[in-house]
Amino acid sequence: MIIYQGSVEEFNQDVSQNQIADKIAARFEDIYHRLNEREYRSWAISLALLNYSFIQAGLKNNYLLVEFQLPYSSRRIDVLLFGKNSSGEENVIILELKQWSNQEVKLSDAEG
Repeated sequence: MIIYQGSVEEFNQDVSQNQIADKIAARFEDIYHRLNEREYRSWAISLALLNYSFIQAGLKNNYLLVEFQLPYSSRRIDVLLFGKNSSGEENVIILELKQWSNQEVKLSDAEG
């Protein structure tokens, strides 16, 4: 099952128009009948940063899937990026987006 799919250019437009999290949330809710605020925020922030990375890398002729559910499993892959390398060979890159908080990080006296 796929929550979002499109070209990198389409993805860029959805992020630029601040629609990516809304589109993913609507489809996610249609499929799973649930949605939480943490996931929505994660999509809004992580996917905007990912889009920035795509722009910086000059990616245009690539295709991506977001929130791909593995067959026979409840696990999902955050992003699959499809394209060709500089030699023209087809490739797939699996991207796992993480957002970590340092709220619970404590500095020791030596670091303070």
